[in-house]
Amino acid sequence: MLNLIPEYYLIDNTLKKSVSFKEACFKVRTSTYMSSATSKSLAYNCKITLSHYFSLTYQIFSIFDNLNIENKETRFLLVYLTHIKYLKDDLNELKESFANEINELHLNLDKNDFTKLLNCKEQKLTNENKLLLLSLKYELPLFLLEILMKKYKKEELLSIIKNLHGKERYLYINNGENEIVNEKLSAYLCPSITSLNLLSGKIDNSSQLIEEKQLIKTSLPLLLALSNIKEVFPFTKIIFSNLKAITLPYSSYLLLKNKTNLQIISFVKNSLYYRKVKEYNTSKNLSTINAPIELIKTYQSYKSSNIVITFGSSPISTNCYDPSILVKFNSKDIENEKKTNLTRLLDTCPYVENDGYLIYINDSLLDSVNEDVCKEFLNKKSDFYLVKDENVVSNNDVLPRSYYAIFKRREK
Repeated sequence: MLNLIPEYYLIDNTLKKSVSFKEACFKVRTSTYMSSATSKSLAYNCKITLSHYFSLTYQIFSIFDNLNIENKETRFLLVYLTHIKYLKDDLNELKESFANEINELHLNLDKNDFTKLLNCKEQKLTNENKLLLLSLKYELPLFLLEILMKKYKKEELLSIIKNLHGKERYLYINNGENEIVNEKLSAYLCPSITSLNLLSGKIDNSSQLIEEKQLIKTSLPLLLALSNIKEVFPFTKIIFSNLKAITLPYSSYLLLKNKTNLQIISFVKNSLYYRKVKEYNTSKNLSTINAPIELIKTYQSYKSSNIVITFGSSPISTNCYDPSILVKFNSKDIENEKKTNLTRLLDTCPYVENDGYLIYINDSLLDSVNEDVCKEFLNKKSDFYLVKDENVVSNNDVLPRSYYAIFKRREK
């Protein structure tokens, strides 16, 4: 069957495009009307499906040789195989709902096909291609596994794979005087960031700790990059050129407020997101402008900021947050991301003053969208030089791997 499936053999056309986890949940859910008796948390069910998407789809195509990736039957079978193998639902109830739904949805299947799915439950993956088997075992696109195997040794590769498919964990700042005791959170010690009380884990966004800003969700590479700028300016002006998360201006302010007089300006393209950023960052030191990178020149003069922060468009390391990322990721994305990230650096560097800093942050572990982008940027901009770059590996890999680079503009 592999000859009927594209290079990244398991990608469903409905997930090839820029589909978010929530959209993927909707697509998987609406491909079948699972009865209330067999339906658990939609988000959880969909996350399990997407986390095992490669091996699940491979097994379906191995058994049902009359399907192709565009058939609605494929998505229907994918959801049911997830319930059988990983969600451990009652098999009798599943069998009954399977028979009812293939009739209601007019699918080209019969009730005996459920038995075929049951046979997958204990079936071991087999193929003469050992690399293919590894990609199925570790739930990675084949081309990505080949790239990672060339770069990393076995133990580090396994650590990366575990991190890509791991639990959702975030980094928070304890913004209060009292110690926060929560079973879902643990202290995060970072020797280079001693001025902040950091915690790692995941709590619900509706938590009182979040709503009252006792906990501020932050970014480890951002904090590390800012803490590595040792120069103290009499007055520090920071620009976020394409803000990635609404809490980052405030968390940056908490890190730097005791070192310098501070002004942080965030440029946000999306109007709805702009309102959220503005509502969250209410300090007089934090301001927000509804404009994309291309229009910063309308609001800011060239060489007007001490620090400019630019985010890349390569979210592969955050697959543990959004498991649709690996499912829709393909080899062409790498080159597209590289071009986008280089363009963002070139578009934002004019706003860095002489002797000021440009920070590049990217949620990836691939050289081609990290180090290679930085090399190309330096080749085009001789008035900048690299101060420091780092592939960020957190304590015991509890947070996604990421990358940051700090450039400095030469003083003329």
